Formats: sequence, structure tokens, C-alpha cells
Amino acid sequence: MLIGPTLAGWLVEVASWHWIFLISLPVGLEGLFAVQRFIPNFRTADAGRFDTGGYALLVVVAMVATSLALDGLSGLDWAHALLVLLMMLGLAALAANWLHALRSPAPIFAPVLFAVQSFRVGLLGKLFARMGSAAIFWQLRPDEPRDVPAAAVADVA
Repeated sequence: MLIGPTLAGWLVEVASWHWIFLISLPVGLEGLFAVQRFIPNFRTADAGRFDTGGYALLVVVAMVATSLALDGLSGLDWAHALLVLLMMLGLAALAANWLHALRSPAPIFAPVLFAVQSFRVGLLGKLFARMGSAAIFWQLRPDEPRDVPAAAVADVA
């Protein structure tokens, strides 16, 4: 995760931006070979039915409503009442999905997974890593006016 942006920046400086797309081919092929070699192929006798209700609650309602609410905060110029309503809808759908998963024979995310410590730590680690990486771009927005002293601007120019 850390080497990707550095490699991309170096590649753009040395070659051109076109090479960023081509570098994905050998990395993807190496990943495919590594998966086939090191990850066992577990097959179950019956995978069960797809959890359509859980999918609708989790992805369609919860994720879309929450994403729209958070995007609305960052500049969609939507009314605050709509944003609060969307956030409440997203959180209610997450709670409904949790209750659905407790009763479903084959949920998308089984609540039993959250009993595994490495799963919980991985989710929290990913959450904080994403929040930290997103905060960098929030601080470096070029379209927002900055309070820069005139002396500092004169020194740069």
C-alpha cells in the first residue's frame, strides 16, 4: 500500500503517465500466480443461497445512504435535514442488516466473524488507515483559500 504511490510518482517522472496502467499487468499476474500456489482451494458441498435481503440492506441501503450523507457534507450543497435523514437511514439499515444476519442461515457477513480478534483488529486498522489517508487530501485542497502571510508569498515569488 505504501510503495504504490511512490512507484507511480517515480514512474511518471522517469517514463510517462501511460506506464502506470501497464505496471498493473505484471503485478496482477504475480498476484494470480501467488493465489493459485499458496491459497488452498476450499470447496463446500453446498454454498447455499445468496443472501439477497442482507445484500439489499447492507450495500444498497446502508452503504449508499451513508456515502451520500458523507458526500453531502463535503460540498453537494444539500440541506442538512436531508443529510441527517440519509445518515439515520444508513445507520438503521446497518442495524437491520445485523438483526437479519443473526437470523439468516447464510448471511453476507456472519456475526460470528466479529468474535475473531484478528478480523476485528483488521477492520479497525483499515478504518483508521483509510481515515488517515483521506485526511491528507482534505488538508491539501487547492480550491480553498488559505490564510498565508503576504511576506511568505513574496519570499516564494
